Amino acid sequence: MQTTVRGDGLLLARTVHDGACNPLNYNGEKDVHLFHYETKGKKTSEHVLNSAPETDIVSNVFGYDLSAQVLQRYDIIAGIDTEYQEITKGENTPASYQFSAFYHHDGVWEYTERVLYPPERITLGQYLYAILSAFGIGRRKAEGMKILLIAHMSRAEWHLLKDRKAVAEQCKVIHGIPVTMKPLKCSVPFGSKNYSLVVVELRDTCLLAPTPKTSLSVLSKNTPFPKIKLPEGAITRMCEYRYEDPAAFESYAITDCRGALAYYLRFMADYEAIADTTDVLPITVGHGTVEAFIHQQTHAGLTSLDLVGKIEVQDTKGFPQFWSKKRRSVLMYGSLCT
Repeated sequence: MQTTVRGDGLLLARTVHDGACNPLNYNGEKDVHLFHYETKGKKTSEHVLNSAPETDIVSNVFGYDLSAQVLQRYDIIAGIDTEYQEITKGENTPASYQFSAFYHHDGVWEYTERVLYPPERITLGQYLYAILSAFGIGRRKAEGMKILLIAHMSRAEWHLLKDRKAVAEQCKVIHGIPVTMKPLKCSVPFGSKNYSLVVVELRDTCLLAPTPKTSLSVLSKNTPFPKIKLPEGAITRMCEYRYEDPAAFESYAITDCRGALAYYLRFMADYEAIADTTDVLPITVGHGTVEAFIHQQTHAGLTSLDLVGKIEVQDTKGFPQFWSKKRRSVLMYGSLCT
C-alpha cells in the first residue's frame, strides 16, 4: 500500500499497488443486453486493467471504444464517481472521489485513474485539478482545455461538491440529474493563487439508458467492467469499509467509473453509426433521437417547414396573428400538412 499527499494538501490519493487480484475484463460468454464485446478467444495487444486503480499513464486500453468522431473535440474525457455514507441523518459524508480518464493529444488517447481521499468536500475545480495533474498537465497547458465528464446518477456527485449550488446554476436538471445544455466555464486552482479556465460538459448515463432509473449494474453488465458486489451491509457504511478492506473498496469504486465510462463511449460509437451524424452529443435518448431524425431529413433535402408545416392565422383586420380567437382564415404549407 502506498500513500501520497499533494504538496498543497489538496488531495490525499491512496492507491493499491500490491497484488493484482483478478482481471476486471471478462472474456466469457455473456447474455447480450445493450451491446456486446466480442472478446472470447480474442488475442489482443491492448493494455488490460486489473482490479487496482491504474496509476500509470497508459495507452491502447482494453474495453473502451473511442471511435466516435464527436469525442475527438475533447482534450479530457473522464468518468467520475463518489462513495459516501450517511453518518449524520440527512447528510452524506464522502468516503472517496474517483475518476477514470482519457487525455487526448497528438492523436493518442492516454489513460489513467485515481481514487482520492480529500479531508473535506471538494469543488468541481479541485476535482478537475486532480484529473489534470494526474496526466502532469500544468496551469498553462490546461488553459482553455475542453473536458467531458461522464457519471451515472450524478446527483450523488453533484451533492458532494462543495460548490454544488454554483455548478447547479449553470446546469439543467433532468429527472433530478444535472447536465449541461451548453458548456460551462470552470476555474481550476493550481496553487499559489494560480488558476486556469477550462470548458466543461456533463453527461449522465442514466439519461442515455432505456429508462432514467436503469441501474449501473445493468448498464455495465456487458462491458468488460461489470459492477462488483460488496459484502452485505457495506454499501451503507462505506466510510468504515474503506479502512476494513482498502483493496476491495478501491476495486469497487474504480470499477463503477470504468463501467459508466465504457458504456457511454460505446453508446456514442453506436449512436454515430446508427444516426449517421458526427456532430451531436446527446443529452437524453429523446434528444439523440430527435437530432438523428432532423439530421437524416436535412440530408434528404427537407427543411423544418417540410417536416412540421406552417399555419398562418389572420384576424379580421388583416394583421397576421397566430392562434387568434377571432374569425380567421388558415393557410397551411409544407409536405406534412397536405
